[in-house]
Amino acid sequence: MARRFKIPSLMLLFTFFAHGLTQAQSATPAATSNVQSRVLGEVLKVDLNTKQLILKTAPGAQVTVQCDEKTVYRRVPPGETTLDKATLISITDISAGDHVIARGTTSEPGKALSARGVIVIDGQEIAQKRQRDRAEWASRGIEGVVTAIKPETSEITILAHSSEGEKSLIVATAGTHFRRYAPHSIRYSDATPSSINEMKVGDRLRALANKSDGGGRLIAEEIVFSSMRTVGGFVTAVDVGRGEIKIDDIPSKQPVTIVVNKDSMLRRLSPQLSSLLSTDRKGTVEQMIEQQPTLALAELNVGDGILASTTVGTSSSPVTAIILVAGVESFLKQHTQQSKKRDFNVSLALPSGVGP
Repeated sequence: MARRFKIPSLMLLFTFFAHGLTQAQSATPAATSNVQSRVLGEVLKVDLNTKQLILKTAPGAQVTVQCDEKTVYRRVPPGETTLDKATLISITDISAGDHVIARGTTSEPGKALSARGVIVIDGQEIAQKRQRDRAEWASRGIEGVVTAIKPETSEITILAHSSEGEKSLIVATAGTHFRRYAPHSIRYSDATPSSINEMKVGDRLRALANKSDGGGRLIAEEIVFSSMRTVGGFVTAVDVGRGEIKIDDIPSKQPVTIVVNKDSMLRRLSPQLSSLLSTDRKGTVEQMIEQQPTLALAELNVGDGILASTTVGTSSSPVTAIILVAGVESFLKQHTQQSKKRDFNVSLALPSGVGP
């Protein structure tokens, strides 16, 4: 049976403990000054002398978890969403790089957490699982733009780009697990459960799928998708500190603020690759973008031409860059001269590293 990727186990275990803490909190005397709390993070340091764990949370903050002789430690395998397969361990079995959920009490927000229980997922096992998942998506994954949706038959038609050119494929989705990228993130861990009914024509998707006997039809095991927008124009301002670029978007003829974060991919296209944006070999550009030289935000100057695949956003709000490329001045000038074409007939796809 085909394997389905599971929602990140730390988050589901977090939900499990949140429920348990709610029950525990109701039984705590009102006179106590401590607050029931929990924290998720990656272990930066284990101090056996003080029995402390120093964690780094997803937003980047460091939190101290104070353990004692009453703290219970359990280890669960990556991908598990319950404690059914948990094994008892000790603090000496925890290492830097492991991921943990600690629950307990704290005197006030931001102070050390006095842990009653610590759930541990081995960091090396997480890395190995991610490597296996990436390999599977590399071998069986396919990406494309949604051109038609038939909820009544659970079928999606996509236009997939490859080095051989564009190809229309039908994706069967009966029993498929759908996830949708968050509005401001293309990290798989931030994606939320979704369905075919939330998908729209023009959305970009990545599917883990097997080919049927017909070859032009795929049977999808998992789909993750996003509504994307391609913007482009000449840079009018760069704020490295805020991670923002301002342009006058050529298709919409409106000013647009593009936010660049740690997940955004920035590249500078070679003149040869940039010239393909105006040809029928745009699929080649998508395949080769990641191989182009890395671009730092500080390298951009006012007047540089850029294209970016971004989150959709609203007309007045900033959009977040998924992929941003520079070195496209000739393409932009050519597009400006073609007044009948309002939208860019080009897509920068999704980074291959954005996945499970």
